[in-house]
Amino acid sequence: MAEQRDDFGRPAHYDDTQHPDNPPNSLLTRPARRAAVWSYLGPIIVLFVVIAIGLIYWQRREASPRSPATEQTYAVGTTGGAAENGYKPGSTPGGSDPQDIVRRPGTTSAELQRRGVDGRSEGPNAALYGNAPLTGLDAVLQKPKDVSGRAVDVRNVTVDSARGNSFWVRDGEMKVEVIAPAGTATLKQGMRVHVVGTVEDDGTGRSRIRASRVDVNR
Repeated sequence: MAEQRDDFGRPAHYDDTQHPDNPPNSLLTRPARRAAVWSYLGPIIVLFVVIAIGLIYWQRREASPRSPATEQTYAVGTTGGAAENGYKPGSTPGGSDPQDIVRRPGTTSAELQRRGVDGRSEGPNAALYGNAPLTGLDAVLQKPKDVSGRAVDVRNVTVDSARGNSFWVRDGEMKVEVIAPAGTATLKQGMRVHVVGTVEDDGTGRSRIRASRVDVNR
């Protein structure tokens, strides 16, 4: 069926679409455009406002009470503040700086001497010794904790007594027990021997020699 038109060639309902209260004119009015814009911008503005309020609250809120279960603790030093770091000695937890009492040696040789490289241990640690072996019975007869493990090379000492794989050597009034290695020749009182070995504790608080070689002087 052909579309109805008026005398000017326009559709019969052309005036209806031009009326301000009918679409599309009713959708292009200023209030309609304003409502469309705010429908898009409104949620975005509200979102930014909520984020801003949250940031302000987070920055200004007071610290929450600490729970023992979640509280992080930090170790407190026990030496106190050092004077060279701007502290008054003894003013911080832990007391005074121990270096104010025993000064740190300035050189390696001083440190070795303090720890006993010369045979005199002045520090709390075990003495440090050189590689030179002990060559006298007086040095072997020190406390076991001071000489255990030290090398021994004593020459021309006298056999005082012998029994089984052990014997005693004498140098003047000093006498030391020696554990001979397997295969050592039978020793007799009065023999002069050369003993090489290491110092060990005999289990009674005395030092003895665990020999690796025993030579009889000719």
